[in-house]
Amino acid sequence: MKDPVDHILRPRLPWRGDEGAITECGYDAAKVRTLTRDEYFARRKELGQRRCAMVTCMTCADTAARWGDWGDDPRRALEREIAWECGLGYRTRTDHGQRLRDELAAIATLI
Repeated sequence: MKDPVDHILRPRLPWRGDEGAITECGYDAAKVRTLTRDEYFARRKELGQRRCAMVTCMTCADTAARWGDWGDDPRRALEREIAWECGLGYRTRTDHGQRLRDELAAIATLI
């Protein structure tokens, strides 16, 4: 039987804490084995892409390669959160809430 694969932690916006962390593929990070994006990219470099695919969730790997984090480009990080919360590019969703909307309103008030 195949062992469960490791999942990659989804990067968080800098003002958010660690609560409610999810993986790149959407799992609750507290319920699956996880590694950071840096750990994943180091693993891929060490093992190669094919061997790495045997022990890492490929949905997570593809998503990590496609999206950067806040340090790469804050605009793209916000774009990703907006797409996630609004359901853009996904099926219409209503279960993601409006946390980012509330955070952006608070930021606007502070500025």
